[in-house]
Amino acid sequence: MSPAKSKKTTKKSAATTSKKKAAPKTKKATSKKTTRKPAKKATAKKTTAKNTSRKPAKRKISAEEHYNMVQTAAYFRAQRDGFQGDSMRYWIDAEKEIDTLLAKK
Repeated sequence: MSPAKSKKTTKKSAATTSKKKAAPKTKKATSKKTTRKPAKKATAKKTTAKNTSRKPAKRKISAEEHYNMVQTAAYFRAQRDGFQGDSMRYWIDAEKEIDTLLAKK
């Protein structure tokens, strides 16, 4: 063989080896198990007052609510007395009692 021929054959073999495709990589089965963290459960949020030093805002009582409160208080006063007293006196005393309770809040 001549030296020129040997160069061609080596070039050819080098070219054919570089054209070969690499074998596809396959994933190997691993024995390690992936551990997942358990999902967090939704928890109910606790409601707390942000600033506890303040007094809660006064709720305005409607005239109808005031009347019903006085009426109930007057009834229980009369019931305690056996319904023997003056109904106007029960009403006036109940109004005073309800007004003082509402003024405290």
